[in-house]
Amino acid sequence: MIQFLVGFLPGLLLAPVLLFDCQKKRQIKEAIVPLLILLIFASFIYLPMVLSGNTGSGTISDKEFVFLYGYIRQPHHIILSAFPVQEWRSYLCLITSGILLIYNSDNLRKTDKINFTIIIVTSLIALFLGYLFVEIYPIAIIAKLQLARTTPFAQLIVLIAMSILVAEQYQQKNFALCILLLGLPINKNGTIILLLVAIIFSILKATNNLQIIRLRFLTWTAGLAILTFIAVSPPTASIPEIFDRVFWKLLLFSILSLPFLGEELLSFNRKFQVIIYSSAILMISFLILGLLNILPRNLSYFVSSRIEINQVRNDDLSKLALQFRDQSSKDALILTPPSLTRFRLYSQRSVVYNFYCSPYTDRGLEEWKNRLAAIVGTIRPPLYLGNIDSFYRKKNASELVKIAQKYGAGYILTLNSWHPNLKGEIIARQGDWV
Repeated sequence: MIQFLVGFLPGLLLAPVLLFDCQKKRQIKEAIVPLLILLIFASFIYLPMVLSGNTGSGTISDKEFVFLYGYIRQPHHIILSAFPVQEWRSYLCLITSGILLIYNSDNLRKTDKINFTIIIVTSLIALFLGYLFVEIYPIAIIAKLQLARTTPFAQLIVLIAMSILVAEQYQQKNFALCILLLGLPINKNGTIILLLVAIIFSILKATNNLQIIRLRFLTWTAGLAILTFIAVSPPTASIPEIFDRVFWKLLLFSILSLPFLGEELLSFNRKFQVIIYSSAILMISFLILGLLNILPRNLSYFVSSRIEINQVRNDDLSKLALQFRDQSSKDALILTPPSLTRFRLYSQRSVVYNFYCSPYTDRGLEEWKNRLAAIVGTIRPPLYLGNIDSFYRKKNASELVKIAQKYGAGYILTLNSWHPNLKGEIIARQGDWV
């Protein structure tokens, strides 16, 4: 599903650009073939699902699908009103800044400016439609499209426009503006200031006063302001954390700046090539040694915490999963706490229910709802991975046994401290997990 959306949603965003260009050339027929190809390939995925009855089968209504798939399982992708206000503010400030900067670029052609704006506006329209036809008038197919996933493409357009503007302003020696445009987007709370910078820049350009921002004093002030903002946003009293923020963001900035530094300072000569190859070998070695836990503990943790690998952990639950895999038959069925995806992975055994693994078919989602109600006792939000096991813990021993018997599970996984009176034979134990 995700792979389908990553291909289909950009096509939807670029379709208005294609139509606008063809209409401008008065050759609207040129848009038919590309759009037809997009729809044909999309139908290769969607039509088999409809014909097989996996979606659009009428098993559940649009309203119920949106409730289960959106409000219960994936509000962070689908329910726009559930998004934090801070994220909406940050996104809208970035998009508004981007539009202002697009129309103040000298290197972008008029057609490019229009096309960039069309993509951004189309993304905003998609968000509105996502809200209207998910939360106001629920339509299942709109919920499945997850139109909020168009926002990264609009953000990408803004970043492209900003990079073009930085390149042209660097040539005009407006270094203060370049520093601000490069530094503010990498800070979580920097988009409000970015909008302010975009407004001031627009005013200065409109009044032919850009020479003001070429002052060396402003360049140093902008650099110091960015470093300070990185260090204190969000606020912290920890000196090591401040150092960590500044060091790693400057390191990231330096890596991204290598092509510019090579062209501007070293003209891509042999010395620069030696630096590039040496840096690449050093970084690859650092990555490999970190994944193998050969580096000092802090450095190895820096690597392993940023790369998701399926390495079996050494905790009690993981050990129990491996022990159960060796002791049970492959067709064993276990009743587990709803959030424990890791036990299912390591034991390689089926579980009665897992909150994280929600199906995409109508019948599957209906059964997922029924098992959620049986195990958790409610299907009313808020339900999420952080709190769903608390409902399992509150079940008494006899209730767990009845649920296991209902679905034909021969085993129950729990913590001994949760259900000390659970009767039956303990076939595996690790710490408090049985």
